[in-house]
Amino acid sequence: MVIIMLPWFMFAMYEKNGLPLEKFLMCIYNTKFKRPKIRTYQTNNLYAAAGRQSQLNKEVQSIVSDKNSYVSEKKSRKG
Repeated sequence: MVIIMLPWFMFAMYEKNGLPLEKFLMCIYNTKFKRPKIRTYQTNNLYAAAGRQSQLNKEVQSIVSDKNSYVSEKKSRKG
């Protein structure tokens, strides 16, 4: 009977780093099987994102100004 009750006793009493046994085992499962072994280091650099957004805004402005000049040239040719 002791052998049968030992796993239930472990789930009730065991605690490591403030985590109960079921959460500790879930962390081990996630680390070993669910998550990728090699994780790439990626940063979310706010300054780089702002630079990319600024570059995109400049490209959009140049496209819009090119279309406006194209439309004005067509109007001047018709008139």
